[in-house]
Amino acid sequence: TKVAYAALNFKDIMYSFGKLRLKKPSFGLEFSGHQQGQPVMGITATSSIATDVEPAITWGVPEGMSLADAATIPIAYCTALYAHFTKAHLVAGQSVLIHASSGGVGHAALHLCQKRGIEIFITCSAGKRQYLRETFGIPDDHIFDSRTSTFRDRVLQATAGRGVDCVLN
Repeated sequence: TKVAYAALNFKDIMYSFGKLRLKKPSFGLEFSGHQQGQPVMGITATSSIATDVEPAITWGVPEGMSLADAATIPIAYCTALYAHFTKAHLVAGQSVLIHASSGGVGHAALHLCQKRGIEIFITCSAGKRQYLRETFGIPDDHIFDSRTSTFRDRVLQATAGRGVDCVLN
């Protein structure tokens, strides 16, 4: 598979700053490019910082999405899918608190939970509140401050003391 773009994620940054030790270090597990002439995005088992890779898994790039954008999708969506639906087994009608929701995994989690009918509560910094409200349609009473611990009491208040079924941080 020919690589057009390889993405670095938080793991790569942590490793490069010496904050994370890995048995087999690699950079950039996700990529986009062309496979048999078709645009794809995918994940490698090692590093995608190369001109050609042997992917572990690929998906077609949706029509209208650039290859640059596609390279940022796989790890964020796989993380959100695994956390919410493989580990937490969330289903329609349940609820989730997505802490620090303005990052890549947060965006993926928001999108996936909305598609599955899960009630969403989020935390974010004050400067990102309007963006998340306008982009994802999250009501104000479901958006809390990620910079303080007040979100705990606000979630309990918003859920009549019940809390949420899952928290993604």
